[in-house]
Amino acid sequence: MIPDKITDPNRGTRIVFVVFGLIIMLVGILFWIMPDLSAFECVIATIAFVLVGLAVIAMGALGFPYVFLDHDGVTVRFLRKKTFTWDQISQTGRYHRDRRTPEAHRYVLVLLLPGGSPKHPGDDKGFLTRNLFKSIALPNDRNTRLFICQQKGSLDFDDYDQLSDSKKKAYQLDKT
Repeated sequence: MIPDKITDPNRGTRIVFVVFGLIIMLVGILFWIMPDLSAFECVIATIAFVLVGLAVIAMGALGFPYVFLDHDGVTVRFLRKKTFTWDQISQTGRYHRDRRTPEAHRYVLVLLLPGGSPKHPGDDKGFLTRNLFKSIALPNDRNTRLFICQQKGSLDFDDYDQLSDSKKKAYQLDKT
């Protein structure tokens, strides 16, 4: 059964980035209890670890934004909240982001926003990098894919098609 809406499929990944960033910041705070460091060294180490932790959190927030899909369109929040109708989405597809192995978790569903550069036929390795902030990568989930197909029609590109049937069965890719 296809859901009526898809709410924030990237939430779990974003939470992992936040937790990892907070752990890095806590490690920086631990320098204050080390007896052989001066106050200046503690401040410098703490600032460095806090900045690295904030960078990790920012990578999670920007790389895996909040996304809400419904019948009206796509709402995405990178730095600010913006809504796109389904007519404005120029391309949809299933993209293989790591060409070394055809494992199921290496595939993502991509929505190309207005102003993005379309995917070239075949093996287009720089597609997501070229469309930074102009594309939305979603987990390769069956319900999400069916919802996108219901709203937009069939996928414009599908990197599953580049694999043989034996590899699809070996990596259990035919389930999604």
